[in-house]
Amino acid sequence: MTDEQLSGWDRIECDLGDGLVRHFEEFAKSSVSPDVSGYIEIRQEALRVWNVMFADDQAEENSAVDDVLFGVAVGGWHSAMAHVAKALGVRVQDLEYAIGVMEHEGLPASAENLMRGCAEAVQFEHDLKAGKFD
Repeated sequence: MTDEQLSGWDRIECDLGDGLVRHFEEFAKSSVSPDVSGYIEIRQEALRVWNVMFADDQAEENSAVDDVLFGVAVGGWHSAMAHVAKALGVRVQDLEYAIGVMEHEGLPASAENLMRGCAEAVQFEHDLKAGKFD
């Protein structure tokens, strides 16, 4: 949705919920980093949208409204990660580790690099529990 549509949300003749879903889908596709902290960008956009929609009731960072939006963004992000991890047969923390490694090392996003990173996470945890780093 455009800022003009958002600011006039109470006067437009469309399904607001559907418009916001499409807005955040497009935002996620075009603006969100593919790393494990993408929910921060989603929260920032949610706060921006709130402030455009409710110009008379501005919310600031770290306000109660911002905290709610942050919680929703994190919850949605982790839910998506959980579904992907389940589909791949890996743990969420291993998937997040693998994505972080690919981002940090500049590796291309591929199933091979993702599964290699998950295996490295499992091996690291195993080595840690075995006292290999003591």
